[in-house]
Amino acid sequence: MAKKKRTYNTRLIRRNRSYTVQGVADLFKLHPNAVHRWGLPYIDEQKPQRVHGSTLIDHLNAKQSTRKHTCKPNELYCCKCRKPQPAWENTVDLIIRNPKQLNITGLCAVCNTAMNRGGSIKKIPEYQKIFNVQTVQGEHIVACGHSPVNCEL
Repeated sequence: MAKKKRTYNTRLIRRNRSYTVQGVADLFKLHPNAVHRWGLPYIDEQKPQRVHGSTLIDHLNAKQSTRKHTCKPNELYCCKCRKPQPAWENTVDLIIRNPKQLNITGLCAVCNTAMNRGGSIKKIPEYQKIFNVQTVQGEHIVACGHSPVNCEL
């Protein structure tokens, strides 16, 4: 079975409280053995084993930050490659979502998978310097894979 990567909401943890392994497991709906595998530093070796809230927050934030990847200005994140990649032929579409935001979409230069990235409409001139840009006003159905049933064309 593949190992699940999860993110945990550290805002549920009280910084000045101590937690038992079972308490942490209940908080994140996990099995207690999963919490033991995290390798948390316990307050002492007495049973039940307890971990301080601030230590738990720091440990989870450090664990989760290793999975974050920052993209360079000319890159989009590819979910298939699991890392930032340049767009194929440096071509992207800018899809305007609302008056302030847009979505930058392109194909991965390595695996040809669709990639997305959020952006600001104010930065369109900057994106045009970096990428070969096509601007689309909202996403609409462009073509249909099959013709309608009652169509005689």
